[in-house]
Amino acid sequence: MKTKFKSFCLTALLMLFGQSIFAHDFEVNGIYYNITSSTYLTVSVTNNDDVNSYSGTVTIPSSVYYQDKTYNVTSIDEKAFNGCTDLISVDVPTSVTSISAGAFWNCPSFESMSLPFVGNGHHNESDKSHNPFGYIFGRGYYTGGTGTLQYYDETSSTACTTYYIPSSLKSVTIKGGGYLFNCAFYNCTDLTNIIIGEDVTGIASGAFEGCSSLVSLTLPFVGDKMHSMSETSTFQYPFGYVFGTNNYNGSSKILQDYKGGGSIVSSTYYIPSSLRTVNKESPIIDP
Repeated sequence: MKTKFKSFCLTALLMLFGQSIFAHDFEVNGIYYNITSSTYLTVSVTNNDDVNSYSGTVTIPSSVYYQDKTYNVTSIDEKAFNGCTDLISVDVPTSVTSISAGAFWNCPSFESMSLPFVGNGHHNESDKSHNPFGYIFGRGYYTGGTGTLQYYDETSSTACTTYYIPSSLKSVTIKGGGYLFNCAFYNCTDLTNIIIGEDVTGIASGAFEGCSSLVSLTLPFVGDKMHSMSETSTFQYPFGYVFGTNNYNGSSKILQDYKGGGSIVSSTYYIPSSLRTVNKESPIIDP
């Protein structure tokens, strides 16, 4: 009788606390998920209650099928990839609209990643406060991370913090739409290749300031956004605009002319001396 009672109690406890025993709700093809909405059928990527849940190359799907239901993958949990020391590459789909702080903390073998945006989510040009590239790696020190000072509010010169970005990370692709804000990749001295997809609609001045090791850059347009040949009154900024007007180690001083308010204007920009290749994702000028 006592054995049956103990068995009943154990079963009851498992039913009561089962959700908290595991860090995930289900797993499909080696990726762990938490259900964030049973109504809207959305899930977040998480871990296996383990600091080393993933390794090698990970491609996150935009949707996942589980128990006769299709869930959309819309977010990545805090420290979902915590301590994945053998993780080399991650591809995050454009269905993801939110990435938590430190989601990729302590991934010292990272070489490349593809993201739908920079920071925690999509931003508009009117947004003044935002999270830079380092946000998803977190502020905690780890071996193999480069301490990188970055700004998160373009209205303040003191709104900055230090993130630890993997020193091994060399290539980043931003494939979602939206606006690439000022200092988005500020001081990312280890990156050698950045690809900005054609769905990005605008890039602020100095978005790539301090990227002193950059060798290759792919852009959807030159300057701040796509311009037409018929525009006469707007500012049509040159290539150096996205690197900004501040001097930094490893940069070359370049004087460039551009159309501004119906006349020709000159500005000095600082472009990485290491830059060798510039590609375009779409036509430079919309006819």
